[in-house]
Amino acid sequence: MHYGILYRISLKNHTTLKKEVYPVRDWLYNLLQVFQRLIPRNLTLETRGGDFKAPPVSKEVYIMTTIFTKILTGEIPAHKILENDKYLAFLDIRPVNPGHTLVIPKQEVDYIFDMEDELLKGLIVFAKKVAKAIRRAIPCKKIGVMVAGLEVPHAHIHLIPIIESLTELNFARAKSMEQGELATIAAEICMNLK
Repeated sequence: MHYGILYRISLKNHTTLKKEVYPVRDWLYNLLQVFQRLIPRNLTLETRGGDFKAPPVSKEVYIMTTIFTKILTGEIPAHKILENDKYLAFLDIRPVNPGHTLVIPKQEVDYIFDMEDELLKGLIVFAKKVAKAIRRAIPCKKIGVMVAGLEVPHAHIHLIPIIESLTELNFARAKSMEQGELATIAAEICMNLK
């Protein structure tokens, strides 16, 4: 016996997207990957009859939030550098170099170039203020800026101190850092905010 789920999503422009995911164990993964940018915070699941049987599910499923959303809501602690009503900067727990900071909009947008122009402009200006503080706190040549956008589906900018050379801007170099060391670096950067 095979199980699956058919879901339909109605968008604001009255377009309907339909997708059958099969088998059941893959449905949530595919749902999140395919529709994360398109759907509101909830969606309705519909099943069809006949030989298609679905296990009991709630009529409403809430989309999982990203780790960044959990940081914003306080579910996960972070070493915050700067925060306002639209943006947050915090230290990366696996920095490429000490002082590696992530800058995010509080609005959940997956792809940075899907952001509204004003929100994107504000993110860059906010990141500039943070980058200047990092440069004053961490001895480095410059602050490198990276936007990859693949590791977490929430738009973000990496601010990475470049100590020696451009080759340092490589995520393969990232290493976990002790919480005490992160706290010390965060305090030092925060003291250099102007």
